[in-house]
This record gives sequence, C-alpha cells and structure tokens, in this order.
Amino acid sequence: MKRLIMAGLAVLVSANMAWAGELAANTNPALFHWQAFALLPQLGDAEYSADTDYNKAPLNEAYDKLVGRFDNSFRVIRKGPESQVECNWGIDFSDGPLACLPHLAKAKWIAQINANIRGPYFLRKGKRDNVIAETIAVFKMGRDVARDGTLLSILVQSAVENINVKFIADHFGTFEDSDLQRLADAVAALPVHLSVKHAMPLERSSFLTWYKTKLQYFIDHPSANGALADARDILVETIGSGEGQNNVRVPDEIIRDAGGTAQGLIAYLDGLNKWYDEADAVLAFPNAELIGKLDAFGEKIEKTGSVIAKEFLPALGKAQRKDFWTQTRLAMLDAALAYRLHGKAGFDTVKEPVVEGNFQLTPTSEGFEIRSSLPSEFGPDKEKGKPITLTFTAKK
Repeated sequence: MKRLIMAGLAVLVSANMAWAGELAANTNPALFHWQAFALLPQLGDAEYSADTDYNKAPLNEAYDKLVGRFDNSFRVIRKGPESQVECNWGIDFSDGPLACLPHLAKAKWIAQINANIRGPYFLRKGKRDNVIAETIAVFKMGRDVARDGTLLSILVQSAVENINVKFIADHFGTFEDSDLQRLADAVAALPVHLSVKHAMPLERSSFLTWYKTKLQYFIDHPSANGALADARDILVETIGSGEGQNNVRVPDEIIRDAGGTAQGLIAYLDGLNKWYDEADAVLAFPNAELIGKLDAFGEKIEKTGSVIAKEFLPALGKAQRKDFWTQTRLAMLDAALAYRLHGKAGFDTVKEPVVEGNFQLTPTSEGFEIRSSLPSEFGPDKEKGKPITLTFTAKK
C-alpha cells in the first residue's frame, strides 16, 4: 500500500510540474518580471555597498543573508525564459512622453545584482548552474524590456546586455564547456534584439501625435490661460532643459520659431514629420552604411533643422551609436563562446555586426582579447576613440 501511495504521489507531482511548465509557457513574461520587481528588497547601507567588490568579499553570514534577500525575486525572474508569448508590459501610452516606465530602473538593478552580488557568490560556492540559469533569465528580461517600444527601453535593454556580457567575460574561465554551451543555446533562442529603428513608430506617436492632439484640444476648449500658455506648460514639462529659468529656454525657443501662436505651433509640429520620415529612411540602411548616413543626417539637422528637430532628432543618432556598441559586444560574446567550444574555426564564423570583416583574437596574460575595428564611443573614458575590445579570462 505504501508503495502505491508513493507511486501515486510521484505521478501527481509529475503532472503538476508539467501543468506548471505549460502555464509558464503561456504566461505573459511581464507578469513574472513585475512580480520579481515587487519582491525586490530595500537594502540598508549596512547590508550593501556599491563600492564593495563582492568577488573578494568574505563568504560569511552577512554575504549569505544579502544573497538570500533576493531569492524570491530571482525565483520568479527565472520563469521568464519559460514563457513562449510576446511580452506586454501594459504601459498606458495615452500619457505620451509623460507615460510612466517604472520597470526600467528595476530591470537594470536586477542585472547589476546578478553580475555584482549573486553571480560572484554562487561561482565561489561552485553553483555554476545557478549562475547560468539566472544570467539567462536576466538576458531574457533585458530583451523583454525593449518590447514596450520606447527608445529609453531599448537603451535599458542595451545596459542590461552590456552588464551581462562584462560579467560573463570577467568570469569566463570559471565556467565549464557544458555551461557555456547551455548559455550559447539560450542566447541564440532569445527574442530578437530590438534597435533604434524599432522605436520610431512609438517615438513619433508618443510625442508628435500626442502633442498635436493636446494642442488641438486646447484650441477647441480654451482655458482662462489660453491655448498657447497651456501648450507651453506641456512643453516645459516634457522637454524642459534643466532647472529654474533654463527650464523654459527650449520651449520658448520652439514657440518663437513656430510664430508665437497655437495654430502656428500645430503647423510647426507638422513640419517635424518630414524629419521623422527621413530618420526612418536613414535607419533602414544596413549597419555598414548607417554610420555615414547618421553623420550626414546629423549635419543636415544642424544646418537646416527647426529648433524642435534639433532638440529631438540628434538623440536618435546617439542612441543608435550606443546600440552599435552593444551589438558589437554581444557578437564578441558569441565569438568567445564559439572559440571556447569550437576553436579558432568556430571563432572565424562570427562576423562583426556593424563593420565588415572578422574580429581580431589576441592571447593575453589573463586569457584572450577580442578586438573590433569599430571605435568605441562608450564605456570607460580610457577606451573612447579606440577600437572596442573585450578581455575574456582563460579556463581555470
């Protein structure tokens, strides 16, 4: 009888696990991410210091407790890769540029926790499986972040991915080949990395369409202040630059450039459409041609663009260059994985994603360095202007 009961329990547990797996596969991954964010602890100064190198911190009770404070968040975040449906964050974009995006800072914080606290802890404890599972989950969360379609979210996706890539590179030699194969397979299965061109529809609608709709409402339903004053208030709130009197400089320049009337401001905003159209056309070019096109587009805006075009459009070029840096570092990770798993022949199959050609591979005292021919515009100041490089530790 006891054996029958145990067998029955085993069948029940197996059925529940299968059901749970099916449920996770059909669950919006944003629900897992939101739960993980809600479970994040508030840390006191006595518990955590951003200046501490947790690769060297004593493996004592305090470190154990710090890692444990995040167990619930990471238990939920690890369900993200199980989901097979598109991520929908449920953001209300009817507020235009004032829409709240509270998930972005939380997502970056989770990536930092994995790279700076939990990852080093579990590696030193010999629990590589935990590290791989949580790093994969963070990669998935980063890709899911970009699914809301805003430019800011795509930049946070890049931040999460760069944190992950640097963490893996710094600890590359700690992993076994089987760990890295699992990582390589998981990264290849991630949702596609979204770039700046994917943000253009929402960037246009969340400011240009939204603002024109607001402005027309102010004209049709004038307040005691008048339509232009109400329009100015929104400009100050959404694109003001700095504090105090400086906060009104750009909005006032826009209003003057538009002729100083509410109707003139609508026509002025319509003129921004041609710049968005041109930006769409530029961003459609392949990466190898895009850098030169962006430079020419930036020069054109500077010479002939309106005040509002100069305020908004250059941010697209800077964001695209940031994305080039991220794409290159992601490809370097692919190349490092291929090199470790398949040797130099595997390394040579990975092409540079932004410029033509292959990466350069150089042995170092720490392991090996991968170098791009694309100059770095981001990262530490000492690296700016030099070819993008990433050092991977040797197998220990």
